[in-house]
Parts: sequence; C-alpha cells; structure tokens
Amino acid sequence: MATTFQELQELVQRRADMVTEATMDHPAMQAMDERLNIQKRVLLESVRRLRGMAESKRDNIVSQMNEYENRFKDLPGKELENTKVLRVFNTNQKYYTMLLEREIEYRISKAGFVPENRILQDASLPRSPVSPDPNLVWITYLVTGLLICLMLVLVRYILHDNVTSLHDIAKLSHASIGVLGMIPKYKKEIPISQLLIDKNPKSLIAEAFRTVRTNMQFVDNTSGPKVIAITSTISGEGKTFVAINLAGIISFSGKRVIILDLDMRKPKIHLGFDVDNTLGMSTVLIGKDQLDDSIRHSNLEGLDFITAGPIPPNPSELIISADAGSAGRLELEGPIRRGAAR
Repeated sequence: MATTFQELQELVQRRADMVTEATMDHPAMQAMDERLNIQKRVLLESVRRLRGMAESKRDNIVSQMNEYENRFKDLPGKELENTKVLRVFNTNQKYYTMLLEREIEYRISKAGFVPENRILQDASLPRSPVSPDPNLVWITYLVTGLLICLMLVLVRYILHDNVTSLHDIAKLSHASIGVLGMIPKYKKEIPISQLLIDKNPKSLIAEAFRTVRTNMQFVDNTSGPKVIAITSTISGEGKTFVAINLAGIISFSGKRVIILDLDMRKPKIHLGFDVDNTLGMSTVLIGKDQLDDSIRHSNLEGLDFITAGPIPPNPSELIISADAGSAGRLELEGPIRRGAAR
C-alpha cells in the first residue's frame, strides 16, 4: 500500500515537471495521464480490499466478544455447581481416608497376632482325581450305548412291517403262490402312473420288470397269444403302473402287446398315456363302438391299449354279461388286462 502511494506521488511530480515542457495533447503527456489513472485505480482497489478485510476482522472480533460474554453469563451457575461437587468430593475423600486408616490398623493387628495352631504333618497331593473316575465313566458310556443300540434294534424290529424280499413273500404265503419277481418302489414323485422303462432302460426298476418277463416265459413258453390279468385288493396299490411298464418291457422283446383297462370304477390307463376316455371297453361291451376303432397306439412300437371308456352304472354286470363274450376277440401275442378281478 505504501509503495503504491509512493509511486503515485512520483508520477504526479513527473507530470508536473512535464507540464512546463509539453502541451496536454503531447503523446508523452497523454501516456503519463494514462499511467496516473491506472495507478489511481490500483490504489483505490487496494483501499477497498483493505477496508473489506478490516470490516471482516471487526465482525470476527465482535462475534468472539459475544461468545465470551455468553460464557461469562453462565460462570456463576457453573461455579456454584463446582462448589457442590467439590464439597461431595471432600466428604468422600474424608471417608476413604478413614477407611484406609482402619484397614491399615487391622492389618497391623492381624500381623501381630500369633495363633496357637501347629502343623503336625503336611497334606499329600493325590495322584488321581477323586471324582470323576475315568474308568467308571467309560464303562457307563459303553453300557449306555449298548442299551440304546439294543432298544433301537428292538423298536425297529417291532415296527418293521414291510416286505423287503422274495423270501418274506414266500414265508408269509406259506409257499402257496409262485413269485415271478419283485418291483422296487419308485422313489421319485410322478403325477400318475406312467411308462418309465423307456425313459431309463438300464435303471433298477427296468431290470426288475425284465426279471418278471423272463420268469413269465418259464411259466408258459408255448406259442400263441397269452392273457395276463393284473389286479389288487384295493385302489392305489400299483395296478396301472405295473400294467403299463410290464407291457412296455414285453414290447421291447419284439412282441405285440395290448393293454385292456377293465377297471371301470376308477380307470387310469388313459391318464398314464395322456389321452381322452371317450370310448373304450365300456362302449365296446355294449356294442356302441367297434373293437378296431377303440385300439390306440403308444409311442413304443408294438404297444397298444384300449381305455376303459365312460364309467358305466353297472361295471361288474357289464363285464360278466353274455354280450361281453360276443363283443369281439383280439388275435394278439401278449394282451395284458388291468383290473380284471376286484
């Protein structure tokens, strides 16, 4: 600021000297006036900046003064609170000092007291723990484990009521029936009995049906068509599932097979092959439809089927009626009848 003001004075002095030597229109005189104007603007801008800084500093000092005034307003209350806290501290310190003196006196009196007890023999440390006894614990665990195992075996033996082998069937039937094979339970869920042996021909269930097919050949290996009846005591025991898959495994051997659904109370063959049930055995037996028109073809070569048809009001009488024998004959190699006897 001082340097700028000093430069301005020097320029004014130089201009005064130039006035005596040149006119106002002289270029040097005009250049000097321009430098003076620039120097004045710089000086004025510096003055404005210094003024702003001074005002800002003044506002900061005023805010600090207000802050200190607000702090000093609360000083009497804080001093009173500090006095209360100091009084409580002095009281507690007095009690602590007194208790500390009593503790020191007690220790001194205890150290000066000599008991009349005498140690006759030092106690010996035991080499093994008194309790628990490891050997007893191991024996208890072993006995408990054996008892639990025996109880589990006994419970499973009492609750075991499933047929798991051919020997169980022969034992329960007293060897009065022949056993062709055993079909394992299909663990996966299916919406309705379906043909499974074509989806996985090497599966366990497909091999079981092949065993049944082989044993059936030992029963009757003569040439010509044969009839197989599949039935059960109650619904839901697997007639449809066995009939469809047994027919499929027989058709794999190159034979022609047809499935007749004679369960007219709860027909399911049409559900297994996913077809309608508008015509079938019931309409054939009453003479409404022809036998050739009722035969339907499956995806497997050589495997055909006839559904049960609409459910009649008298299924048993319709099957054993005299007209049923004249309704038609099937000249095929391997018909399988589902639900022939209930």
